[in-house]
Amino acid sequence: MEEKTVKTMELDNGLVLKIMDESKKLVGDRWLVKCAFQIDVPADCVKKQENGPSPEEIRAALGSAVRFEQKRERNFIGEKEKDAVFDSLCSFFLDTNLSYLAHPEFGTKFILKKYRESVKNFRTGAGN
Repeated sequence: MEEKTVKTMELDNGLVLKIMDESKKLVGDRWLVKCAFQIDVPADCVKKQENGPSPEEIRAALGSAVRFEQKRERNFIGEKEKDAVFDSLCSFFLDTNLSYLAHPEFGTKFILKKYRESVKNFRTGAGN
């Protein structure tokens, strides 16, 4: 599947949101219309905390960045409607999620959540 960056937006919190078109032709004039929303969140956005993991522990567990990704799709869309459906999916996602993604604490909370999941998976053996 070929993906194409449609738009890049710098958010108020300094993170960059990429909107990707991952649509593909199915059969005849029918399409799977798919848009992906990606933010590469740097692990170092979490500063030293009194009762939390150190930035070094976070980087050791997660690497230098973790990708936030959400996808929206509609199946079996006619070729004439493809662009309008894609635009509609993107607009709805941005209308309902942009303030959340642009929040000053989004990056920190996302990284800490991924860190806790990583530690839990390691302890339970789910990562093996």
